[in-house]
Amino acid sequence: MGDSKKNQTVLISDLEDLQRIIGDIERKLADRERIVNDIQLFKSIVDASPEAIALYNAEGGIVYSNAAHENLFHRPLEESLQLNETDFFPPESIDILKNQIRPALIDGRDWEGELTARDAQGRLFPLWLHQKAFLDEEGDFLYSFGVMHDLSDRKSKKWACLSTFPLKKAESQISGVIEHVVDISERKQSDEALQTTLSIQEALLSTIPAFVYLKDKDLKYICVNQTYSDFIGLSREEILDRCDFDFFPKQYAEKFRSDDIRIMKTNTPALNYEEKVETLDGKVIWASTSKTPLRNSNGCAVGIVGVSMDVTEKKRWEEHFRQAQKMEAVGHLAGGVAHNVNNLLTGIIGNLSIALMKAPSGISDYLRKAQDASQRAADLADNLLAFSRNSELKLKQLNVNQILEKVYDLARQTIDRRIDLQINLEEDLPPVSADPAQISTVLMNLCINARDAVNRIINENIFPHRKDDRFEIRLESALLDPLKNPCAARKVSCAGPIVVLRVSDNGIGMDKETQKRIFEPFFTTQKTVGAGLGLASAFGSVAQHNGWIDFTSEYGVGTTFNVYLPASRRSEEVDAVEQENTGRIDLQGNVDLQGRVDLQGNECILIVDDEETILHLAKEVLEENGYGVLLAKDGQQGLDLYFQERDRIDLILLDLSMPKVSGREFLKKTQNTDSSIKIIVSSGYSSSVDVSSLKNLGVCGMLSKPYYPRDLLDMIRRSLDGVASLETA
Repeated sequence: MGDSKKNQTVLISDLEDLQRIIGDIERKLADRERIVNDIQLFKSIVDASPEAIALYNAEGGIVYSNAAHENLFHRPLEESLQLNETDFFPPESIDILKNQIRPALIDGRDWEGELTARDAQGRLFPLWLHQKAFLDEEGDFLYSFGVMHDLSDRKSKKWACLSTFPLKKAESQISGVIEHVVDISERKQSDEALQTTLSIQEALLSTIPAFVYLKDKDLKYICVNQTYSDFIGLSREEILDRCDFDFFPKQYAEKFRSDDIRIMKTNTPALNYEEKVETLDGKVIWASTSKTPLRNSNGCAVGIVGVSMDVTEKKRWEEHFRQAQKMEAVGHLAGGVAHNVNNLLTGIIGNLSIALMKAPSGISDYLRKAQDASQRAADLADNLLAFSRNSELKLKQLNVNQILEKVYDLARQTIDRRIDLQINLEEDLPPVSADPAQISTVLMNLCINARDAVNRIINENIFPHRKDDRFEIRLESALLDPLKNPCAARKVSCAGPIVVLRVSDNGIGMDKETQKRIFEPFFTTQKTVGAGLGLASAFGSVAQHNGWIDFTSEYGVGTTFNVYLPASRRSEEVDAVEQENTGRIDLQGNVDLQGRVDLQGNECILIVDDEETILHLAKEVLEENGYGVLLAKDGQQGLDLYFQERDRIDLILLDLSMPKVSGREFLKKTQNTDSSIKIIVSSGYSSSVDVSSLKNLGVCGMLSKPYYPRDLLDMIRRSLDGVASLETA
C-alpha cells in the first residue's frame, strides 16, 4: 500500500515534468514560428529594396543578401554564402575594411563612405557603402548590415534613409534585423544644391561693396552682409533680431520704418533713391538705396530686402561739378558784361583824359575824380575777366615764397596791428608757372577777406566772448605729393608735385549758406563796402593757372583758403619777382597817366569799331597828333573802305567783335589781298584770342580795352615803326 502511494507520487511528478517539457516545446515552437515569420518579413522587405543590401556575420561573411546585391556583384546568394570579403573587394578596399570599417562596427558605430568593389567578372567599380553594427545586450558585436550602390555614374549616386529594427530571440537576444530603406537622393541633391547656393551667396555678400540686409515682417534684421556690419560697427550676430531704432537716431529710424511699411503694404519695390543716413555714433553718409518686398510662396510680402550703396563721394563730386557748371555759366556772362563795360570805359576814360588836358584848373579836380571812378570801374571789369578766365596772363617761372613775402609786407602795412600776421614758408619749393600780378592779387584778396572776418569780431557785437582772443592771419606755403593727396591731384589735374598757398584766420568763419555762394560774383557779406568780386576773380585767376582753390570754414572759429598750383620742373629758370608794378595800377590804386613825348605821325589809320564813342575818341586823339583817320562802324563797311583806300592806308585798328563781318573774317580777306598791311586788334578780353592765329593773319599788336589815349598813340607808333610785339602787347 505504501509502495503504491509512492509510485503514484512519482508518476504525478513525471507527468508534471512532461507537461512542462511539452509547454517549453510549444513555446519554442511558437517562438520559432514567430522568428520564421519575422525572417520571412525581413526577407520580403529586403528583397523588395532597389538598393543592394547584405547581412554580415562577425567574421565578415555574408549571411544573407537581396536580389539587388546579386545583380550588383553578379553573384547568386548561394554562391555569396560560400565566399569571403576578398572575393568582393580588392586589396586596397580590404585595408579599409580591416582598419576603418570593422573597428567602427565593433565599437557600435556606423560607417559611411566610398571604396572600390569587384564583381564576379573582375570589374572594379566605385561603391558607396553605408554599414551599420548590431550588438547584443552585453555590447558584443553580432551582425552588420550594409546598404550599397554603384557610383560608376556619379550622376546616379543614391542616398538612402535607413530605419533598422532588430529581430530578437525569445530570450531577447538579437537574431537579425529589419532595415527599412527610403531613397532620399533627390532631397539630398537638393540639399547639396541649396548648400552650394548658400555658399555662393555668402561669398557674394561678403565681397560686394554695398550694404545688403534682409528684414522680417516685424522689420527686424534676419540677414546682413559684412559691409553693412562694418558700417554699423557691430558683428553680424549682434545686428540680427534687432531693428533700425537700435542703430540709427530716431528721425532716421522712423523714416526707414515708414519706407519699409509702405513697400510691404503696396508689395511694390522702391528703387535707386538717395537718402541721408546717420548712425548713432555720428557717422554720416549719402546712400543710393533700393528696397523690394521679401515675398513668400504665395507672393505676399513678409519682409524687406535692401541694397544700399555709399555714394557720399559721388555726391560730393556731383556738387563740385554743378558748382563748376554754374561758375562756368556765370563766367561767360561776366566775360560778356566785362567786354561791353570795357568798350564803354574806353570812351569814358579817353574823353576824360582829353578833357583833363584842355580843362581849366577849376574843374580839373572833378575830372580827375571822375577818372579815378572810371578806373575803379575798369578794375571791376578786370576782376570779371579774371573770374571768366578771359584776362590776359603774363606767365613766368616763379618762386611763390617771394610772392608770399611781398604780399605779407603789403598786408602788414594795411591790416590793423591788433591782428597778428604770421608767415610760414616751406623751403626749397619747386617753381610754378604763374602771372605774378594775378597771384599777388589773389593772395591779397584772401588777406583782405581774412582781415574783414577778424574785424567783425573785433568791431561788432558778434561772439562777444571772443573779443579778447589773440587774433591772427597766417600765410603759408607747402608742397603736396599727388600720390599722398589724390584729391588735390584730381582738382589740379597734375601728375607731379603741387604747390599750395594757404591763407588762414581765426575770425568769424562762414555758415553753410555763405559757403555755398562764396565764389559767386557780386555776392558779399559786407553791408557797406565791397563789390563781391574778390573771391570770384580769385577763383577765375587760379583756374587760368590750371589750379584750384578751396576752403574749410567753421562759423565762429575761422576759415582757411588753399590755392593749389601745379609745380614746374626744377630745371626751368626761375624769374625774379619784379619789384616795380606790372600793371597800370599798383596795389594802392594809383593810376599812371604819364605819356610818352614823341607819339605823333602823319600816316593814315583805318579804325573799325562798332562803338561810336570809341571811333570819335580815337579820331580826335589821332588827328590831334598829326594822323589821317578813316572810320568804319562795322566789319563790312571797314572792308569796303579798305578796298577803296588801301593805297593810302598805313595801319588798321580793328575791333574783333563786330556785326555783319567779324574781326577774323576781316583779317582773312585783307591778308589775302595784302599781307604787308599792319593791323592792331583791340578787344575787351584779349586772352580769349589765339595769339598764334592772329600772328598768321598779319596782326602785329594787340590793344586791350579800356585804354588811355597814350596807350593808343604808343601802340600805333610802335607798330608803324616795326618795334611792336604781339607777345608783349
